[in-house]
Amino acid sequence: MNLKKKFVIGAASLALVAGMGVAPAMAAPQPGDEIKFPDGGTFTRVFGDERIDTAIAVADRLNKDTEQSLKVAYLVSAGQDHMVDAATSGMLKDGLVFLVPQDKAGQLLLGATMKNKFSNVKKLVAIGGTSAVSDEAVANVKKMNANVTTTGRLEGKNRYETNVAVAKAAYKNYNGVSRVYLTRGDNLVDALAAGSVADGPVLLVNHEGDLDPATVAYYQDLPKLNRGVVLGGQAALSDEQVNKLLKDVKVLDPWSYLKSTAERKAAVQAAAANYFGQDAWQRQHNSIPSKKDFEPKNLDSYDFFGQGANNQVVGTSKNPSDVNTNAVVTDPTKVFVGYKEPMNLLNKNMLVVTNKHTDLQSKLDIALRNAVAEKVKAAKFTSAPNGNGADKDLWDAVKDMYGLDPQAMQVAMKNGKVSDSGAFEFDSDTQEITGLNHALFADVQAKLSDGGDWEKTKLYKVGGRDKFTLADAVYAVIDADNDVTIGDAVTNKVAGVNWDALFNVMKDEQASMDKKTKEAKQALLDAVTAYYNGEGMKLLTGSSKGWSRLDGKNRYETSALLAVYELMDGKYVNGSKVTPANGRVYLASGDDAHLIDSVVAGQLTDGPILLVPASGEIDKSVIQHLAYLKYKHTNLGTYLIGGKVAVSDEVRNAAVKALKHAKDYAGADTYGKEPAAPAKPYAITPALGAPTANPAHSGNSVEIGKITNYADVKALLEDEKGSAIEANDLKVTITSATSGTDVSGKVSDAVVDITNGEIKAKIATDATAGGKFKFQVTVKGYGNRADTKSAHEHEVTIA
Repeated sequence: MNLKKKFVIGAASLALVAGMGVAPAMAAPQPGDEIKFPDGGTFTRVFGDERIDTAIAVADRLNKDTEQSLKVAYLVSAGQDHMVDAATSGMLKDGLVFLVPQDKAGQLLLGATMKNKFSNVKKLVAIGGTSAVSDEAVANVKKMNANVTTTGRLEGKNRYETNVAVAKAAYKNYNGVSRVYLTRGDNLVDALAAGSVADGPVLLVNHEGDLDPATVAYYQDLPKLNRGVVLGGQAALSDEQVNKLLKDVKVLDPWSYLKSTAERKAAVQAAAANYFGQDAWQRQHNSIPSKKDFEPKNLDSYDFFGQGANNQVVGTSKNPSDVNTNAVVTDPTKVFVGYKEPMNLLNKNMLVVTNKHTDLQSKLDIALRNAVAEKVKAAKFTSAPNGNGADKDLWDAVKDMYGLDPQAMQVAMKNGKVSDSGAFEFDSDTQEITGLNHALFADVQAKLSDGGDWEKTKLYKVGGRDKFTLADAVYAVIDADNDVTIGDAVTNKVAGVNWDALFNVMKDEQASMDKKTKEAKQALLDAVTAYYNGEGMKLLTGSSKGWSRLDGKNRYETSALLAVYELMDGKYVNGSKVTPANGRVYLASGDDAHLIDSVVAGQLTDGPILLVPASGEIDKSVIQHLAYLKYKHTNLGTYLIGGKVAVSDEVRNAAVKALKHAKDYAGADTYGKEPAAPAKPYAITPALGAPTANPAHSGNSVEIGKITNYADVKALLEDEKGSAIEANDLKVTITSATSGTDVSGKVSDAVVDITNGEIKAKIATDATAGGKFKFQVTVKGYGNRADTKSAHEHEVTIA
């Protein structure tokens, strides 16, 4: 598979035997220490004895993914003085990126290694001027690799011009640019963390004084954008400097996570109504699961601030703009059907239609093969054939599949030659059948489809009752193939069920609806995540001209902020490679002494890059987002780049702990929250008054007790919940009596009347007179409050 992945590889400065024809073997990559988690996912340290060996280990591991399909190798200096070119190279997506040793022996060895391990490389391109990667270094690499035929260079007079040259190569003709990332030109750590972004160039900007003309000119030539991100806070790159570049940029709306609670709730409602459909959503309760109870995989089973409507309305609107979260909609033509249920219906219909189509296609293939073998001639099809021959079988098979009228199928002859081949094709000389007239079938389908001449013809009758056009039949309820019969025929053209047209249109609609359904479901999940995180999600702060700024308090938090931003609003270069069930994340050193490992990690573009220290505590923003990714993607693959000097075992163990106990780190938070503290009971416990004396056992609902401090309980619950109290927020538990005759088994439907706090239940008529049972009330926990029970159980004696 061609993932167009980039790799970084270095060569140790080893002595070469003069005149040797082959290269000595390079240091074997370390296998890494892999940990497999019981619930899925892995943690692997990718490393070598030295940083160059670490780069080789990374290249070895990822080379398997490329199938050696890339033809260009970008050469970047391995010297610390030219780290800026290495950071800039992170934008390149169409080739391998190699770190070039500074000594001749290492350069020759690199060339020989490329010949042996990267035989697909045909072109070398140096990044930076000759002081970074000399012409001699390029020549030495090429000298040992006969596969290389051409060389080139991306350079400028300074780091800013080189940065622009690389940006132009990475985004040719500005293709794929939807935003721009700005970072300080003399502090590269933020640029390294941005190695995984794939929707726009990362531009280096002077941190003070005039901006480099090359940067300004490149930005002015970009398509007019209104989306961009400044990496780092004011100390890294001030608004003053940013303004010199942006000038007249359109002001953006605030980042969604900074919206008010009411706005975030409204966003959840709109997304839920869009996904479930107006009717299904408005019949949901006006509630949402607590964050600790919410599981993304159970999204379909939750309520999302619905309106508690009682009556079902069978909607007919296919226009999502009809969604209305401010009122209960009763007009079926204004009730949007949503995506979830139509998708379910479409999948069921597709199974029935596919089975029918497969059966008919098999019969048609056999009939055609037999007709060709028997050399059936055109004259046999001037009218419907009789008898039991191959011509009759083929005629019937075509009619069964396409539902064509005999006049549309039959062949017309003139002066002994075929003037109209009908549904068939023939050899022009022998007039023997060679195949079927698929152009006719496609024309019939086109005319039955939306925009066609027969689009309003209700060709299909389903269930012996309703008639449907081709487009509408896709969403009819088809339980079995014999449910579908001919509705309104098209005179002289279509006289039966056209299964092929129904199958083709349904297949296309299924693919389209599947994409829309997944997008709608993800939009709901994103809205819910934003609602839960609330104001604690300090992701982006406003920047000049309305741009967003990833303003981390340090390089580690900035890397976490960028990872969240990519997850929510951006994309990874090779993100399509990783399924939602098997995501990836990379940890690399953020220490100045080990930034070369972050350069290596910058080439791993199928997941975010989170920076960690060489030793000490991992920044809580990093550990939180790492835990969230594991919580969201159980089979997450986590890769730590670098050996124990670059990233200590102490840091490694902290990361592994967060992955093992992901949900304990506030679970569904994407960033920034402290590990979740144990929930505590409400400050006020529901107080139960004396039980009702001798309630009747009539089978009707009767009062059995009351919450005496109900007003206070209700106020506390609603404050934590953020919405009105509902019946399921208060649970009445019936238990056995400890004395006398127990009748707890005869008590049902115990509830709290949320209007006044009265506790009611139904006691069966055959309950023993004078029998007893106990009850207790539990208030449902929300926010940081746990479920809270009344202090005691109360015993009731019935009449």
